[in-house]
Amino acid sequence: MKHSILIFSLFCWMTTLTAQPEVDRNRDKVWIFGSDNSTNIPGVDGSIVDFSSDPPITSYVNKPIEQYTTDASICDKQGNLILYTNGLMISNRNHQILANSEDFYSGPYVEGLGLPMCQGALFLPMPESDSLYILIHPLMKFAEPLGGVPIRLQYTMIDMSRNGGDGETILINHLIINDTLDWGQLTACRHANGRDWWILVPELVSNRFYRLLLDPEGLHLNGEQRIGDVLGNFLTVSQAVFSPDGTRFVRARGALYNLPDTMAIYDFDRCTGLLSNSLTIIHPTDSLLTGPKLAISPNSRYLYKTLGLYMWQYDLLAPDIASSRVLVHTATQQGFFAMQLAP
Repeated sequence: MKHSILIFSLFCWMTTLTAQPEVDRNRDKVWIFGSDNSTNIPGVDGSIVDFSSDPPITSYVNKPIEQYTTDASICDKQGNLILYTNGLMISNRNHQILANSEDFYSGPYVEGLGLPMCQGALFLPMPESDSLYILIHPLMKFAEPLGGVPIRLQYTMIDMSRNGGDGETILINHLIINDTLDWGQLTACRHANGRDWWILVPELVSNRFYRLLLDPEGLHLNGEQRIGDVLGNFLTVSQAVFSPDGTRFVRARGALYNLPDTMAIYDFDRCTGLLSNSLTIIHPTDSLLTGPKLAISPNSRYLYKTLGLYMWQYDLLAPDIASSRVLVHTATQQGFFAMQLAP
């Protein structure tokens, strides 16, 4: 059966924080995005969606950075927007470039619409701190024939108590993984202890995952795991998502032209950060538009996957998940891109 749910399909990706306790329930209440072509007008036209009211409030904003594909933001505990990034620059709550962040990105993409990858940056609040935030982000390089690939993963620490409450970086571009990584797919799940955070980072053209743990001492490489099939043998648009209850992890990678795309579903242990029971589903592509994108319903049962013009639903509790696929919507003009479950 079809399960009705509101999912925003955006040409951007907002920070995903899964399995949040009450203290962090407002971290994603404000979304900011948008880019323009105004070359003679200072600032960038953007849009804000504020989910603190029902229905959400939308408004325009003039901001210093363009957000096209990489788009991460975070609010304070009260639901006020305090930081956002396009992977190349960081802005504070007053829509000003964050203090002491001039050297935030040193890779080949030095200007323009931002880092060209879905889920290309991730903000997290530091456990047991009221002012510290971590921004996890990659460094890119050009490598033919793949184009730009992440060659290392870094993090930057921000103290929002500084600079009169507008914040500034206190640690910038600290290396955490030195490897060629898959494109984007940065998303986080709360540890079962209700305090720390898990982040899984897939290696490019591999079944290896790096397991990161953010605790009160900082961000650590907690181990590696090889599991399941290798998804694809080339660089392509992709997305990863945890279920809201933190028991599942799903990632999908697109295909070139009319080749099938692949999606992998795993069980996830919020105590250990380990994956298990890998299931790979191959799905023929429908168009030359965008690669597959994912979202999971609030009750953690229904997986939604967009592919070109179509949105499909899978039942994660079905005995045969692949056979539970149901077409729930067909677009008539533009195809779908990244999805994000709204608060």
